[in-house]
Amino acid sequence: MSRGLAVAMMAPDPGVGAALGLQLARAGLHLAGTARSVAELRSLLPLKDPQVVLLAGTGEEAMAALRVLAAGYPGVGRVVALPRRDFAACRAALRAGADEVVVLPGEEGSLSGALGAAAAAGRSRRARRALGPGAADPGDTAPAEQEAGTSLAEGAAGGYPPEAGPGGYVVGFWSGRGGAGKTTLAAGTALALAGRGSGRVLLIDLDLALGGADVALDLRPERTILDLVPVLGELDRSHLERVAVRHPAGLWVLCGGAGLGTVAPRGEAARGDGTGAAPGAGADNAAPMGAEAIRLLLRACRRHFDTVILDIPSALTPATRAALSETDAVFYVVTPDLPAIRTLVRVLESAGGAVPVDRERLALVINRAGRLAALTRQEIEGLARLPVVGEVRSDFRTLQAHLVQGLPLVRPGYRRLSPLGREIARLAAAIGG
Repeated sequence: MSRGLAVAMMAPDPGVGAALGLQLARAGLHLAGTARSVAELRSLLPLKDPQVVLLAGTGEEAMAALRVLAAGYPGVGRVVALPRRDFAACRAALRAGADEVVVLPGEEGSLSGALGAAAAAGRSRRARRALGPGAADPGDTAPAEQEAGTSLAEGAAGGYPPEAGPGGYVVGFWSGRGGAGKTTLAAGTALALAGRGSGRVLLIDLDLALGGADVALDLRPERTILDLVPVLGELDRSHLERVAVRHPAGLWVLCGGAGLGTVAPRGEAARGDGTGAAPGAGADNAAPMGAEAIRLLLRACRRHFDTVILDIPSALTPATRAALSETDAVFYVVTPDLPAIRTLVRVLESAGGAVPVDRERLALVINRAGRLAALTRQEIEGLARLPVVGEVRSDFRTLQAHLVQGLPLVRPGYRRLSPLGREIARLAAAIGG
């Protein structure tokens, strides 16, 4: 997708410029022109008309170049290349108006994607400007005025979130009852999609109090979603990948809390690593993750991943409603028993109201199906008047054995899966197409 891009580069150091030019060549990208200063870049831009500019470092020249691009060339994407992992420098670049940040050497595999994403951001700004001043993109103004340490609620109120539009496919697994098995199905489906080569797949565990996806996939995360709090209004691919855990099968996972349902209040000391989450923040003096914060997070993830799978908590909090409203499709996990059906009927009666999901975006997944179930698939479809996209058998023994051994039910590359694993893989095929 990025191979046809016209890329201009500004690197004050000739050695750094030569190294970056080599990386562009290896990625098969066309270098339209090179500048060593802001003055040279100003002359280059109208002549070469690049779609994206790659800037070396976060020195004064790079910061000045970002301001020039934001003010005079909003339709040009902006990527900053850092020589090493430096969260403070990354944050400074984003606040000055960069669309993407990459570390070179070190993240060569991300360069093409970062340039493509920045070019897309530039096209979006150009399109919005064409619609008139009322449609201006927040990226047209330098975000440097945004105060550091913004809390979730304040960051959401700042008006940053872009319009929910083109991007990845966002799918939610949800149930009105706890214990329906949605975490197991969401984790298994996400892993199967990643193994099928469905592009970049991200699983997000939105249970900030206890999590669960990490257990299902035998992961030991060092960070959770809450570590994204300080940069919520400027999330890019590098932020997400630093906090997410990469499963060996290629799946990215943003883990929920492990007893961390809250975040540090404004003004409290942040972590020294620059991610901003305060260790040991107590529930008595912290603020929960709200609806606008969830929207910010999911819209950023949609921009940087092809498929986003959500494990959505059952409780209908404002954050849950926000997550449901951001999805392209919601797969409601129901067990084949009468209490589950009663809950489902109440959900359907409030669909579009208290539950912000239209019936057109809803489908059912039957978990723990089997000959001894109280209701059949046909009976459930008839009662709900919704399609069933998959059935997964009741097999507690197999599930327990996999959890004890730390093995996922779906293991990409393994031909011999358990019957339970095969049914989850079929569910992923039905969802992913």
